[in-house]
Amino acid sequence: MIVLGQSFKKLLVMKKIVEKRVVLAEAYRHSALGPQGNANYMLLRQYQFPWEFSDSEKLLTLDSDQIEEADADHVKKCFKELGVTPRTLECWLRKCAQDKDEAKIFIFLKKIMKADESIAWTGWRIMGSALGGRCVFTWQLFAKDPQGDTKVYTGDNTRNVGR
Repeated sequence: MIVLGQSFKKLLVMKKIVEKRVVLAEAYRHSALGPQGNANYMLLRQYQFPWEFSDSEKLLTLDSDQIEEADADHVKKCFKELGVTPRTLECWLRKCAQDKDEAKIFIFLKKIMKADESIAWTGWRIMGSALGGRCVFTWQLFAKDPQGDTKVYTGDNTRNVGR
């Protein structure tokens, strides 16, 4: 029979409560998404996005190639309304960052991902991967529990971005 001390029991309970983790994003590298690029979940932009989150919170993740396969017309329509192409999305994101216009990106992501409008999404993240000479975007939305204490991050010098 194994007898556990109080502190160990507490640790086990805490471990059970421990949040889920998101994919660690790569730090941004110029040209890493190009035809000769080697980006793998490279962070393009994030706003109020966690490293760890709890079961009471929601995370929606979709890759651009999945959405294109499922509904190419919807994707084309979203990009057309935005006034950019998938190839110029990276530049558009940087412009939004310079203009401090996170809301534009949020609106685009909720629309292209067909996100559930009944959920109060509070953050987002966009990453890119170079796969076989093309770029695949990973789009993520996050809904933080208003009663929770999940730490969220904006920018690229954060815990959820590798160095």
